[in-house]
Amino acid sequence: MRTTLNTIYNMIQTNLNNITSDMATINGQISSGRQMSKISDNPVNLVSALGMRSSLAELQQYQNNLIYGESLITASESSLSQMKEQITEAKVMTIQAINSALTDEDRSNMAPVIRNLIEQTTILGNTQINGKYIFGGYRTAGYSE
Repeated sequence: MRTTLNTIYNMIQTNLNNITSDMATINGQISSGRQMSKISDNPVNLVSALGMRSSLAELQQYQNNLIYGESLITASESSLSQMKEQITEAKVMTIQAINSALTDEDRSNMAPVIRNLIEQTTILGNTQINGKYIFGGYRTAGYSE
């Protein structure tokens, strides 16, 4: 089989066209920063990329949930420790009020202090994070105040 100059020229021209097309594709990927700009570029790898994107979104949601859970636990622990202190203080005052050495006036003076402790405990029980009550159980919104 004899190769003519015309055949060689056609092969070189075809190769140059292929190289130019490949170079244009690579330049497009570099300029856009994306390996695949259309579904038809690489359907098999696109499925993998979409799966990875979905996994990344799930991981981000897990991270957000962990951050929210940590803030919820921290706020709950803080509120509960403050409630414990206030209840202990109210208990001590109540035990003191039982003492027969105190007058009715002394007991009357203790009543507003204990009432204040109860109100502060109620306020701590209504602590919110991001608009949701931390001690609200499943119903974390929609309470009337």
